[in-house]
Amino acid sequence: MLKDNISTKDKLNTTAGSFALLRSVVPRDSGVVNRLRKAGAVILGKAGLTEWANYRSSNMKNGWSARGGYVKNPYVLSMDPSGSSTGSAVCVAANLVMVSLGTETSGSIIAPSSLSGVVGIKPTLCLTSRAGVIPITVRQDTVGPIGRTVSDAVYLLDEIVGYDPRDEITMEAMQYIPRESPIKSLADAITFNENHADPEKLTEFGQDLFIESEKTALPNSEYTNAVNKLLNVSEQGFETYMKNNNLDAMVAPEDLASSILGVGGYPGIVIPAGFDPDGLPFGIMFGGLKGSDAALIEIAYALEQLTKVRKPPKL
Repeated sequence: MLKDNISTKDKLNTTAGSFALLRSVVPRDSGVVNRLRKAGAVILGKAGLTEWANYRSSNMKNGWSARGGYVKNPYVLSMDPSGSSTGSAVCVAANLVMVSLGTETSGSIIAPSSLSGVVGIKPTLCLTSRAGVIPITVRQDTVGPIGRTVSDAVYLLDEIVGYDPRDEITMEAMQYIPRESPIKSLADAITFNENHADPEKLTEFGQDLFIESEKTALPNSEYTNAVNKLLNVSEQGFETYMKNNNLDAMVAPEDLASSILGVGGYPGIVIPAGFDPDGLPFGIMFGGLKGSDAALIEIAYALEQLTKVRKPPKL
């Protein structure tokens, strides 16, 4: 199963959960899907997500999209399933598929995987192609696998990593820009929502992040200063601490440190760690320096095999 912001050149729609992109025709499979097809994978469908990968509005509810409605946590239906790769985590947890793909900018694989009791891997930025993936920011976006076990997730990761000339982060070349869609710009998406979205939902969830992003012109000093602060936090904070203390991994509950990984392009993996009194799963996350993916996988696999806490939902 694929998060519905990962393009496929077939009868499946790629909409990011928005009716604005319904029946759009993409020019080709996304880079990761192209690799999966060559490996013999069967694409069963697109998974629900928080609309526009939870970057349309700061008021969005996790797992909701206009096209798909609400994605429910498979263990406790009333609980927040977290986002935005919500459906990608839930469909694996509910045993609907063996593995799935999600995308993460800041916590969007780690968080829903943690609350669905499955394994989610956020690879080092640059390991997986974003060509054909509806973007938020090229500084942080990455595609990653979700599975019920570390082994399953790693098998999928093995197939999607590698060089892709259509993604400037894996090759210094022109960034892939989807064509044949009626939505050509962020302004088009804003206008579509204003003209076609359910007025009640548009009032409830809004699209303030869309609007603020459209107002932003680059380069500007505010953006440059923000990026410099993020680089300083990453390099002088996390990287320096890890290196000075000769650490293999950072350990954190659930997704509480996923933003550190996001702003620095660092890898992370979350695995099932237990259940709260209501039966809701929670995970434990390991993060590390760029290129430490293999070491993090070894650590997570060892703990998974030692504890084996995951159990399927009863619903």
